[in-house]
Amino acid sequence: MNNYFREDTIAFEKANPAEKQKMIDDATSEGDRKLCYSRECILAMVKWQQKQLVEAYDAFCYEQAAKAGNFEY
Repeated sequence: MNNYFREDTIAFEKANPAEKQKMIDDATSEGDRKLCYSRECILAMVKWQQKQLVEAYDAFCYEQAAKAGNFEY
């Protein structure tokens, strides 16, 4: 693996959530400026997005349980 591809993964891991989302948007944009990232970096992006979705879903379920008065979620 060359250094560029190792560095993109490290940069993604160190980025704050807004920077991570920008990197994901850049990687998935349909414009002329689509950036290329390594497989490892794309995998890190997918894992991070999955974690964000799980956290959002858990918060939603907790909120719904609290509204219903059921705290045994």
